[in-house]
Amino acid sequence: MKQAIILATNMNRDFNSSRSLLVHEILGTSIFEILLDQIKEAGIERLMLVGPEGDKDLRDLVNLQGLDLLYKEFAQGPSVNFDLDDFDPSDDILLIGEFNPFLKASSIKNFFQDSIEKGYKAAVLSSKDIEKASGVYYFKAFDLAKKELDFYSSRNISDKLKTFNIDLVSTQDLDEREFFSLKTRRDLSLAQGRLKEEILDRLIDKGVSILDPSSTIIGPKVEIAMDTIIYPGVRLLGKSQIGSSCIIEGDTSIINSQVGNNCHIKSSYITDSTVYDQVTIGPFAQLRPKSIVRSGAHIGNFVELKKTDFGQNSKAGHLAYLGDSQIGQGVNIGCGVITVNYDGNKKHQTIIEDKAFIGSNSNLIAPVKVNKNAFVAAGSTITKDVEEDALAIERTSQVNIKDWVKRKKVK
Repeated sequence: MKQAIILATNMNRDFNSSRSLLVHEILGTSIFEILLDQIKEAGIERLMLVGPEGDKDLRDLVNLQGLDLLYKEFAQGPSVNFDLDDFDPSDDILLIGEFNPFLKASSIKNFFQDSIEKGYKAAVLSSKDIEKASGVYYFKAFDLAKKELDFYSSRNISDKLKTFNIDLVSTQDLDEREFFSLKTRRDLSLAQGRLKEEILDRLIDKGVSILDPSSTIIGPKVEIAMDTIIYPGVRLLGKSQIGSSCIIEGDTSIINSQVGNNCHIKSSYITDSTVYDQVTIGPFAQLRPKSIVRSGAHIGNFVELKKTDFGQNSKAGHLAYLGDSQIGQGVNIGCGVITVNYDGNKKHQTIIEDKAFIGSNSNLIAPVKVNKNAFVAAGSTITKDVEEDALAIERTSQVNIKDWVKRKKVK
């Protein structure tokens, strides 16, 4: 069996943090996720994560990835000692003792396969010599077990293994540009700067306009199509996808979301949502998780969507909250409209069908449905379904008290 072991206990020695290095992020992607991407091409069948005792943040991150792996706790210390109970003696082990953000997945795959085919007992992926090692090792499981090894230095490991009559083979085929062992906060900053520059250069070469690279942050998994313009101060992170001919204006953050073609987004925050073609959003709008904005729709300033499907060519111009809602095509949402979705215990859905008109400052108390072509008068609080083509109005009668101001002033 092919196994990978990630030594999280080894990665925090020089990194000044109470949290594991693996939970820290580079351009919005956790180091743990980057490591997983690096090793997945090597045909790993089982993964063991060796973490410090009681590291809740690291355990939570593992659970978030939905991985089936063995989490093995070790006290934070200089050495690690594996038992044969941890693996079968014939297993091939890929051991990650350091994090190299620029190490290619293909380099790890080739190193692992070559070590297996050549029958090495122990090997390290290195550049030029063993002093320039990557912290990525190959072991035959039998030769790793019951040996207390300090993985901070390849030279120390080599000397230790010689006491067991095992040579640590240095492969000496790692591209110099891939060697960058991230151990300190300063390394993290340098790595982020270098990766950012590589990402922006790649996107510019593909036909994306980035007006101010120094203030723009784009993650390694983000995809952007040709002729899109990115303004200063934009953050695009996670697995976001941006279509062609879009304009993304400054101070916009888009995280794990999909944006179609010919969209214009101004100074807004979008998370885990989908935006179709020819949509305008902002300024200062927020799309919270599980929101969908259909083609041709308009989400204006200070509008918030949460778990809402906002229909084609519908409009919410300003100052509205639409939560847990299903909104049809051609709907008009007036200023100050609120879908009142939470009763203090459960969330409830609001349904607004095609071409309905919701007047300004209306409250829709969910669960409630406004049928096709219905009209809700401004200032109404709606607690019952509104029939198709009906006008719903819910206000107290206006009373004008004559000379009230004059009488108040006399007092």
